[in-house]
Parts: sequence; structure tokens; C-alpha cells
Amino acid sequence: MAQSWSWLYVLSFLGCSGDSVLMSVLTSHLRSLGISHVNIGLLSSANGLALLISGPIVGSWSDIHGRREVLCLSTLVCALAYVALGHVSSLYLLFFTRCVLGTFQHVQTLGRALVADIVPADKQASTTALMHAFAYLSLTVGPLISGHVMEADNGFQCLTIAVATIFVFNAVLIYTFASPARSLKTRTSENTPPSKQLLLIFQQLKSINWKDCWMIFCIKFLFDFSALFFFRSVDVALVNSFQLTSRYVGYTISFYCFILLLSSLVLGATKFLKASSGNHLKYLNYTFWVMTVSLVGLYTVNNPTLFVVGLVPLACGHSLARVLLTEVLLEQCDDSCRGSVMGASSSVAAIARTVAPLLSSLAISWGGVSLMLIASSLVTASASLLTSSYSRQQVRSKVL
Repeated sequence: MAQSWSWLYVLSFLGCSGDSVLMSVLTSHLRSLGISHVNIGLLSSANGLALLISGPIVGSWSDIHGRREVLCLSTLVCALAYVALGHVSSLYLLFFTRCVLGTFQHVQTLGRALVADIVPADKQASTTALMHAFAYLSLTVGPLISGHVMEADNGFQCLTIAVATIFVFNAVLIYTFASPARSLKTRTSENTPPSKQLLLIFQQLKSINWKDCWMIFCIKFLFDFSALFFFRSVDVALVNSFQLTSRYVGYTISFYCFILLLSSLVLGATKFLKASSGNHLKYLNYTFWVMTVSLVGLYTVNNPTLFVVGLVPLACGHSLARVLLTEVLLEQCDDSCRGSVMGASSSVAAIARTVAPLLSSLAISWGGVSLMLIASSLVTASASLLTSSYSRQQVRSKVL
């Protein structure tokens, strides 16, 4: 029987369509326009910087003005930006378009805040896991579609129009199923001029006790950094260590994404997350140690079959850790600041996405695949130690 919040799974699947369909072919499109690799990197950094700055602001805006209104406006702006992305060739316009996308593309972030708004507390963790599963499904299917469409004439333009259409449909979905916020704060903001609404956003951000969140943000940064540090160079590891062809590298990465999808589905369908309620930090600590051991195991293997087998516990740990981190974050905030905190969380992830690929490339250059795997395992172990320290701190604060 479908629950009243089942539409969130569709929202998560469609919300990832921009990344899943376009990001795998964006570089080749930009190269066809004569844009250098340096400028392509700057375009990516501009998108990440916009995401970093806008995350808390858009989240706070949704706390004040309501999730439905902010999500609808954001998805419609993204739809226009995707159409522009496929039809402009000027480097400056491309920079502007990527900045707009980075500023407004917060469907996943606000979607996680919506889970806490409308889903009963005992079902929130499983709902979050299933939303991740649908996002992974989108990231798995999207590149297969875009690869075929790009072979046609004006393939990239067709893809951007298709993605824009999907985002318009997403806006309609949100407007139809999401309930308008009726909090006192929202009703007050409806009669407030736009200039004062902007001031309210920053006042809201200032009023939050960020000291309660900084340790979790540090743990999240280490987790995202470790995951990206490894995943952005796993193709190099497969080629350099086992001399695999591009086809088998693609199969291996698809297998990893499939395990992410499958493990998220299992988490959403079982009662494990419900049973772990109240012990999220303990299970998060265990999960980080499983990931650390998996990375050390990948460092020691000497054939591709064992390497692929070692990816299974790593992917399962990745899925579980992502859900548990979301739950721990949501436990630190109430509905008055939930969007702000989740927006700040996306900014932390944006920092990791900006730093990790560069450092991963440097590690490969300096010490090869071995250094990359050792560094990934050390960062994950650091996340585990920090989680253990934070858990003890929480226990002491409850006793006092």
C-alpha cells in the first residue's frame, strides 16, 4: 500500500536527472565548443562554490517561507538554466548558468528536510534510505541514456530540454503533493517585503546554535571526502593495478553503483534502521570501521576479482553511513531550522567535492594507487574515531 509520502521517491529519482544524464557528457560537450580543460575545471568549481554559499541560505529560506514554495521556484529556475546550458556557447554565459544551477539545485537537500516534516519519526530512516536508492537508480540509468542520445545530431541540446521538462514535472509534483507550510513564521513572512525576507533569512541562520552541529559536520566532511577521494580515482586504480580495459572499468563502476542501490533498497525494506533508533552514532562508528577494513583489504588484493568483491562491503557501508548521518543531523534540529541545517550539510559536502578530486589526483601522482587507498582508509578511520569521541560526549552531556 502506497504511503502519503511515496511521491518523495519520485522526487528523489527525478531530482538527480540533471547530474545523472548531463554530467557524464558535459565535458565532451564543452570540449566540442573549444573550451579548455582549465576553464572546464573552473566551471565545475564555480558550480561547487555557488552550492557552498547557497546551501544554508536556501535552507533557511525554506524554513521561513515554506518547503513547497522554495522547492517549486528552485526547480523551475533550474529548468530554465538547463535549457540555457544546452544553447549557449559563450564561456561567460556558461559560468553564469553553472552558478545559477549551483545556487538553486537543492532538491535532494530540501527533500531530506521534507522527510522530517511529513514522515512519522519511526519511518524516517527507512524513507531516507529508499530516497537514496531511487537517487542511485537515477545515477545508474542516466549515463546509459545520455550516451546513446549524444550520438545523435544536437544530442546535448535534446538532453538539456529533456532534463528541463523533467524538472518542470518535478515542480508540478511538488506543488500537487507537498503541503503548504502553515507555521506562524511562514504566515508572518508572507506579508513581509522581499528585502526584509532576505534579512529574516540571515537572522534565522544567526539564531541557530551551530555549536551543536559542528562535530557532525566534521564527521560528514571526512565521510564525503573519503568516499570521493576513493571513487574519483577508482578507474585509475583498476587500469594501473590490473590493466583493465575501459569496458571492464565501466562494468566495475556500474557494479559498485548497483550495490549502492541494492543496499539502500534493503535498508529501506527491513526494520534494521527502526531497530537502530537511538543508537545511530554507535552503528555509524561500526560502519566506518567496516569501510576502513574494506579499503585496507583493497590495498592488499592482487587480482581484479578480489578487488570487485572488496567493493561490496564498502558500498554497503557507504549507503548505511549516508542514511545514519542524515538521521544524526536531523536529531540535532527542530522543524524551525531543519532546512538551514540540511543546507549547511550540503555546503559541507560541496567543500569535500571541491577538495577531494584534486587531492586524490595528487596522491595518485605522488604515490600511485597504494597512497590513494591508504589515505582513504586513514580518513575513514579518522571519521570513526571522531564519531566515537562525539558519542562519548553525548553520553556525558545526558548524564550531566
